Amino acid sequence: MRDRHPTSWSLPLGSIAGDPIRLHLVYPVVAAGLFLRTVFSQGAPTGIWREALLVQAILLLSVLARFMGTLAIRRLEEADHQETVVWPLGHFSRSDGFAGASYWSLLSGTSVTLFLAAFSAFGLLAMGHIPPSLATWNPHGPASAGVLALADFHGETEWVSPGWATLLARISFINGWLLFANLLPAYPLDASRLMARILWHRSDAAEALQAVLTATMVSILGVMIAGIAMGEVLYLVLAMVAYIETVGAVTRERDSVSDGYDFAGHEDGLSPESSDGESNRPRESWWTRWRARRAEERTRRAAADRAEAERRMDELLDKLHRLGSKALSGSEHRFMRDFARKYRPRQRER
Repeated sequence: MRDRHPTSWSLPLGSIAGDPIRLHLVYPVVAAGLFLRTVFSQGAPTGIWREALLVQAILLLSVLARFMGTLAIRRLEEADHQETVVWPLGHFSRSDGFAGASYWSLLSGTSVTLFLAAFSAFGLLAMGHIPPSLATWNPHGPASAGVLALADFHGETEWVSPGWATLLARISFINGWLLFANLLPAYPLDASRLMARILWHRSDAAEALQAVLTATMVSILGVMIAGIAMGEVLYLVLAMVAYIETVGAVTRERDSVSDGYDFAGHEDGLSPESSDGESNRPRESWWTRWRARRAEERTRRAAADRAEAERRMDELLDKLHRLGSKALSGSEHRFMRDFARKYRPRQRER
């Protein structure tokens, strides 16, 4: 059952390769705020709204490129389908928790961002320009719409008309910021989840969770201090979202830990519904029938994924009973933990 709490609201964007994508509620809020701030700022040049839209389009495409990189790795790993939430600094899956995603899927998003930032930076260098500074550069064109300030190899600033150089500069700037932000060890950013993944296999689960929470809270406080000092509301909003997502992840993690490895008596939870009286119902619209077919397909796919997971779990439980826990590999232990996190809470709801 989907969490209906207002802090988890998101907008559906469809699905790719069977993985549903949702847009975090904060994304359109941040995008609209940045757009309006640029357009209505004091001294904004005429036509700056086009540049503001272009910057938002590059950000959205860069975030989706991160998701596509992660999705490609997940398909290679033959991982289960899962819902992904897109927000201004990347993407994450609430079902993964702190340490649910694999190393390669966590590194894939950052690798895509690094490639886009490096490719655009080298393109600028080939055109005789220095990549823009993340701290001081304005990607909107403060003097004239579309005309950007870029430095050459001699450190002199020149105004560059719209073209490949300005496009590459914006791509470099936006992906540079995405790369820098995801190096912060704050959930749900990549560095935090990668840290959790490493600690989960090198220390006790409770100690690992405490270390990740400590790093997350220190990072959130640092971002909030920077936002207050610089008068940047965006930093405060993103810090607030990170805090809310962290609280939700902690609740889900503690539920899964409290369930342990008691997998006895699990069921698939799919009971056939009676069709009595179905012929007397009024004919449904094509839209309702299409949504019902989509829902049925998702249910069938989820049931198949779960049946395969339960088959493997039965094999691991038999191996655990015969040979002991030391006979299980690291990936098999991870699978058992992931199984508990993904399916055990659902059993308790019934």
